Amino acid sequence: MNLIITVAILAIGALLLGYSIGALVRAKKAKTPVLHHVVALIAGGIIVELSIVQLATG
Repeated sequence: MNLIITVAILAIGALLLGYSIGALVRAKKAKTPVLHHVVALIAGGIIVELSIVQLATG
């Protein structure tokens, strides 16, 4: 059960990373504020990193 939850959190983090990268690129092209996209990018990276560590350590 723990494995399923960890993989689900990893998937959510990966989706957040993908969305925030795309949104950041669009915002840079449109010359709009990008701070919240950068925060989402950092949060997604932290979620993915912690999920990978959780999977690696069991």
